[in-house]
Order: sequence, then structure tokens, then C-alpha cells
Amino acid sequence: MDKAWAGVDVGKGVHWAHVLDVSGRELLSRRVENDEADILRLIDEALSFTEEVHWALDQPGGGAALLLALLWEHDQKVLYVPGLSVDRARDTYRGESKTDARDARLIADQARMRGDLGKLKPGEQEIAELRLLLARRRDLVTDQTRSITRLREALVSLFPALERVLDLNSKGPLTLLTHYQTPPQLRRAGHKRIAAYLRFRGVKGSANVAHKALAAARSQSVRLPAQEVASHIVAELAAEILALKERINTLDEELGQRFLTVLRLGFSLACQAWGRSSGPSFWWPWVTSVPSLAPTGSPPTPDWCLLPTTPASGWATAAGCEEGTRP
Repeated sequence: MDKAWAGVDVGKGVHWAHVLDVSGRELLSRRVENDEADILRLIDEALSFTEEVHWALDQPGGGAALLLALLWEHDQKVLYVPGLSVDRARDTYRGESKTDARDARLIADQARMRGDLGKLKPGEQEIAELRLLLARRRDLVTDQTRSITRLREALVSLFPALERVLDLNSKGPLTLLTHYQTPPQLRRAGHKRIAAYLRFRGVKGSANVAHKALAAARSQSVRLPAQEVASHIVAELAAEILALKERINTLDEELGQRFLTVLRLGFSLACQAWGRSSGPSFWWPWVTSVPSLAPTGSPPTPDWCLLPTTPASGWATAAGCEEGTRP
């Protein structure tokens, strides 16, 4: 097979990927967690069909930050299909109403048929920075996985009923364990106090976590050996994992801000040659060959334009186009 096109409907926590061959035949369609391991599996799966895969995304930032970083690290070609184009093309495809799977197929099909889509491509400096940030992120994820394994072992030796009911990858259970580690502590505190403790620290579903913990505490009355030492280790590991999660989230935000934010140099995605205001000016330094689009319903024009290198502060106009395209 010569080529394949992979369309990705980007979400905050979950994406949907759809891969097509040159004839439009489906090769792959599946849900993808916004997680490095699952994204890498997707890249390997797509490359197993052909050595040349053209990736197409409907977002150049936000939830796509990690996906873009990994695609660029693997020297993959990435195209940008604007959400406006997806909305307009959706009506021309028969089938069910909007779903992530259908939108991913639509994005892949648009990339397969159109030759005027913009490319998402970082420079050498951005690639070097990206690789360093990804390497650091992998180290933190490895440390987090190791600490979670140790926490499970320590909690099993102290309070096995609680280990069974808690998801130790989530903020709520980890926050609980920094303060409550033994059945007597939980029983003395009661549901109201435990839920309030979690809620005050920003835990979603605090009442549910408190209910599970209290039910586990009522099922265990025996005191296990070395309870004081084990409880101290559990609290320490829980706090350590929370700190690692925070550092990983900070790195993810930095990835997004460094590579995927709207910057001060203006590039208009909707600049019209006939002089009418056509949309806000956005600039991504790795976007090339983006045709002008009219969000007011007018058809795309062959005229492309760069706005002047000044802060993008408003609507793109023909004057801006003229100024930006001068030699």
C-alpha cells in the first residue's frame, strides 16, 4: 500500500482515530486514550499498514498537544482540518448523526481528497525542546507507575479491603490516603467528615469516595501487624504520587502553551481578498499552506495571506492582507 490517511477527532481525555487507504476503505477505527502509551500503539498500528501515513486533526492545540508531540517525534506528516470544514462537510456524508467515530472518518476522508489543507509542522528548535519535555514526562510517568505499585503493596499489607475498592490512579483516593489510612481512623471520622475533607481539597465525587472507604473500614475489624509504620508509608506514597501527577499536568500544560497556543504574530485563517472582515486572526508558527476560508458562508478563495507581524488584535481585513503580503 502506498499511502494511508488517519483522521483523529480530538477530545480532552479521549480521541477517536480512523484510518483509510487510497480507495477510502477503512483500515482501522478505534477509541484512543489521551495517554502516551495508547497514542504510541495507535501510531504503530497505522504504520503497520504502510510506511507513509498522513495524519489529520481537527484541533491544532488543546487536547491534541500530546498527540501532536508524539507524531512530530516520529517524523509524521500532520494536516489540519478546521472544525468549520468538518461542520460543512458533515452534511454531505450519509449516515448517523454526529459521533466521534463518524467525525474521525470524515476528517480522514477530507485529508485523502483535498490537497489544500494546512500542514502542522514545528521547527528544529521546537522539536529539540519537545523531545526534552517528552523525555522528562516519560521519567515522571515511570516514577508514578512505580510509586503506585509500591502503594498497592503497602496498602494490601495494611488495609486490603480499601485497596480493592479504590482506584489508586485517581486524585480522590490518593487525597484520602494522605490523611486516612486505617479502618479505625475512617470509622471515627464518619462519612460527613471524610466527604468534607475531600471536597475542601477539590475532589470530585467526594461523597462516593467517602462511602467506599467507610464500607471497607466496616468490613475489617482486625488490626494487622506494623500498622503504624505501614500507615506512614501509605500516606507518604500517596502524597508523592499526587505531587508527580501535578508535575505531569504542569508539563502537559507547558507542551500545550509552548507548541499549541495562539501567538502574537498574526496568521489569518479567514482573510478575504475582496476587503470584507472575515474572522479573527490566529497564528500557529507551524501552520503552512492554509487557504482563506469565509466563515460567513462564502466559498473558499485561492487567496492566501499573512497579516502584519504585529499583535493580532481583532478582525482580519483586506488592508491587513495587502500589507502582510507585500515583499
